[in-house]
Formats: sequence, structure tokens, C-alpha cells
Amino acid sequence: MGTRRAAFAAALWVTAATARANASTFDLDARVADIETRGNIAASDCDWPPEAVSAADAKLESLSKRGDDDAIAKWAASARRGARSAPSAHDDDVLAALIGAQPPPLDDSAKILLESAALYAALECIGTTRAASVMIDHAVNHRAVLRAEVTRRIRRLGERAVPALLLARASPHADTRRWAIATLEGMGKRVAGDAIVTTSDARLIEVLSAFGTTRDPDALSVVLSFTGSDRKLVREAARSAVRAYADDARAKLREAYNNLTGQPASQAEPAKQLADLLFALQDKQRLADLDALIQDGLTRQATGQSAEAVAQFDRVLARDPTLKRRSEFASAYAAQGLSLVGVDARSARSHLEEALSLDPDSPRRDQIAAALAYLRGNDLQVRGLDAPNDDVNVLSAGPALDGAKTRSEQRDEAKRAREERARSYEATAAVLLAVLCTIILFARQRRHGRA
Repeated sequence: MGTRRAAFAAALWVTAATARANASTFDLDARVADIETRGNIAASDCDWPPEAVSAADAKLESLSKRGDDDAIAKWAASARRGARSAPSAHDDDVLAALIGAQPPPLDDSAKILLESAALYAALECIGTTRAASVMIDHAVNHRAVLRAEVTRRIRRLGERAVPALLLARASPHADTRRWAIATLEGMGKRVAGDAIVTTSDARLIEVLSAFGTTRDPDALSVVLSFTGSDRKLVREAARSAVRAYADDARAKLREAYNNLTGQPASQAEPAKQLADLLFALQDKQRLADLDALIQDGLTRQATGQSAEAVAQFDRVLARDPTLKRRSEFASAYAAQGLSLVGVDARSARSHLEEALSLDPDSPRRDQIAAALAYLRGNDLQVRGLDAPNDDVNVLSAGPALDGAKTRSEQRDEAKRAREERARSYEATAAVLLAVLCTIILFARQRRHGRA
């Protein structure tokens, strides 16, 4: 009996585990079918997992080998005519047009076209460089009948599609190269100087990486201009791209070295060594600027000018948030924060929290923690809540919180005054109650006497 029960329990566990695994598996066909049914893209279609793009790539590759190209071309032409005739539709919106064509039922060629269009719509919604590259790679499927559809979606992606288009300019297919160049030109992104204009560091990094991958000679000067950037990730992406150019970068590296040092580099120096020399000099120059700011901040900190010291350290951290010497700044932030307690609670809290972030093991850690506790307690009191533990912590904060101790003592005195008033009211009420009881008793005795 026990064995059967154990076996049954094990079977249930396996069934549940299988159900969970199936639920967590991304079902591309089901998602695409849902898009086909709706005829449009929902917000959930933009949240496909990373592996979905690879699945879409494989699916489009599979679809490219199926169907009759002539029949698919006829359906695409018909769909485009239908899309253009619809007043609310976009030109060449094949997905919407094919959905509108039902009924009559779609044949196999139309279904291949519909599924491809649905995948392109989902890839546009995902909007990553990889998703855009998959669209571009498969735009040649079935004699490029959906290239206009891909072009529309790529242009709508805007700067998000630029890295993928830069990669497509190096495609082994001549028609794809021509199309990518024309599309970039239509977006105003044909030259490297325009391609790097973006509102996102993440996009800039992808553009720099694309230049390194394609080793575009016209982009090398632009890439080199970012190798000394204050932004660490951008700087690293640019240097990685330059190294990818290998010996193709030697002339430009010698030129950059000469511009930086005023001395010519050796003609025999390999590109890798030239790059290492240039990057080391750029780092030295960049850190020299930071060192000057740091030294000025430390000098001001030593003379009690905490506000001015913090201003200098803010500039340093804005340029290099992970600087190794950042713990040296904690004292200035702590001093500035403590000076603002009782003056500007929000700014004080911000500076004190930054001090702990810069140096969690700061010698002033207890004092900072006490000041933060006071600020929290004061905030609670403003909202009508008590924070006795915070008051105790504040009392051990040291001389820097004398003002806070005074305010804490004032709160204690106010509390004691309230308690004394309450006791006074209680005593008064007791006296009044005794008088009232005496009057009532006297009145009853008089009534009994008369009777």
C-alpha cells in the first residue's frame, strides 16, 4: 500500500514538474498565431525572452524554403494593394492586409507570407540590434517580396536599427549592401559622424562595436575619438573596436599618437603595441585631470570647506563612478551632511548616505548612522509618530549633533509636559467626581429625612 502511494506521489510530482517546464518554454508558434489572429502587436509581444529572436530566425529560415515564390509574390502584391486602399493602414502593411483578406481562406502561400509578416512585426516590437539584424537577413526571402515591409519597420525603429544596418553594409549579398546604404542615407545616418549621434550610451556602444566588426575604414577616426572617453563602457567599446581593425588601424594610430604627444611613433611599431601606448597615454592624461580635481577637493576638505570639497568630488565621480580612491571622499560628504542636519534634512540625508556608500567602513560610520537615525526619527515625529530608539542613538552621535541633541531634549520636555498635563487633568476629574458624589449623597439623605 505504501509503495503504491509513493509511486502515485512520484507520478504527480513528475506531472507537475513537466507542466511547469512546458509553461516556462517559449512557444513561438502559439505567439505568432496569436498575432495573426489579432492582426496587430500587443505590449506583451515586446517582452519575448532573448531566445525568442533566435527561434524567430530559425523559423524564418524554415519558411524561406517552403512555398511557391510566384504564388507568394502574387499574394504580397495583392496585400500591398489592399493596404494602400485602406485609409487607416500604413503603406505595405502586409500583416493587416492579409488579416483583412479573411475570408476567403488563405492558401499555403498566403499563410507563409502571413506568418513571416507576423514575425517581422514581433521583431520590430522587440527592437534589439539582433532582432533588426534577423529582419534584414531574411528580407531577401522569396525573392525579397517583403523587403518593403522590412524597410518600413526598420525605418520606424529609427536609431535602434542603425547598428544592424551598419552590419548589413558588410553583407555578402550585394543587394542587401545596397539596400542598407540606401536605408541609412534615407535616415540621415550614412556617414559615421551621423551614425554615432544617439541619445543612448548603450546604442553608441553597439554602433562602435558594429564599426569594429565591419572594420569600416571611414569610421576609424570617429571610433578613435571615443577611446579616451570619460565614460568607461563607451571607452572600452571604442578600444575594442580599434583593436578589431588590427593592422588596418596602424596609420590612424600613429597619427593619434603624434597628435597626443607631439612626437612621431615608430614606423615599425605593430598596431597592437601602438594601441596599447596610445590608450595608456590617454588614461594617464584622463587620470591627471581627475587627480587635480581630487587634490583640490582634499585640500578644501582639510581646511573645513566641505561644500566646496563635495562639489569637486561630485565632478570626479560623474566622470568615473568606480574610481579606486573614492573612499577618500567620504569624510567631506559626512561633514557636509552633518552640517546640514537641522537645516536641510533631505540634503543632509543624501550626503550622509553617499558618505556611507563611498566608505562603508568609515571611522565616522557610527556618527553618520546616528545622524541618519535622528533624521528618520525627526521625520516620524513630524508625521505624529514616536521614535524613541532614534533619540537614544542621536544622543551618542557626538558634538557634531549638538543641535540635534537639543531638539531631541526639547521633544522629551514636550512629552513630559504632555504627561504632566494629563496627570493634572486626571486629578481635576477625580476631585470633580468626588464633589459630585458628595452632592448626590447629601441630596438623598435630605429626601429620606423629610419622609
